[in-house]
Amino acid sequence: MGVNDHFEGTFEITTSVLKKGCAVACKICPQELLVSKYLPHKNLNFLSFDDFVKILAKVPKTYRIDFAGYSEPFLNKDCGKMMKHACDSGYRVCCYTTLVGANLDDVELLASLPFSRSDSCPLVIHVPDSGDIMPVKITKRYRAVLKSIIEKNLPFVGFMTMDKTGDPHPDIIDLVGKLKDFKAISRANNIKENEEIKEVKRLSGRIMCKPMPKLNHNILLPNGDVQLCCMDYGLKHKLGNLLESSHTDLFKGKEFKRIRKNMIKDMGSSNDDILCRNCELAMRV
Repeated sequence: MGVNDHFEGTFEITTSVLKKGCAVACKICPQELLVSKYLPHKNLNFLSFDDFVKILAKVPKTYRIDFAGYSEPFLNKDCGKMMKHACDSGYRVCCYTTLVGANLDDVELLASLPFSRSDSCPLVIHVPDSGDIMPVKITKRYRAVLKSIIEKNLPFVGFMTMDKTGDPHPDIIDLVGKLKDFKAISRANNIKENEEIKEVKRLSGRIMCKPMPKLNHNILLPNGDVQLCCMDYGLKHKLGNLLESSHTDLFKGKEFKRIRKNMIKDMGSSNDDILCRNCELAMRV
């Protein structure tokens, strides 16, 4: 069973877009592209708690709220507060985090929230790896936070690296042990010049999104803009802005209709081609 067996859709939160991109700086995350399109030096760097409350109230309770987005969620100091508010408001949540920016109080909060692997609401910790794909400096504070959450032995927590070997960094392997291998993807050809990531050939004909066929796994930016999905680091498909419109309006607008039309009828390769035709998660139907 997967997320579609439990939820009508998902709504993913990007809590921050910093001027130099996410401070974690993973080598398989196209932060330069995101920064070049979002223009954080001219835009909001952090999602405010007040804006989050306004936006969340517009999202159906049948949706899962994901704390991940285009950058590390805990780089925003209000991340934990937002997660608790979502749960208190009747939403189920999941979280994908490196724990960079988190503290011991955040660990206590995470331990208290109703995550559940069986209900597709996991808490997944991305840890530093031996190949420096996730080049996080392992400080005493970081190690203490990681150790704290491990010692709680929470049933809903999973650990992973973003390195193909699955080998954690030597400075934390005593805490997490050997992990599963990881295979990076191109993020719909948004990751360039990486020898280990294959370019996706354009998919022609009628297509669909395998994991979310309704195209309802959408991503919030700090300024209220909503993008099509977690592959859209180039911000190619803006569906709307939830500080200005309703959640329903996202799926009635010109951009959503254009994407749907171009998935059903192949309009041909052009500069205006939809992201989905170059995505690992798309399939012909």
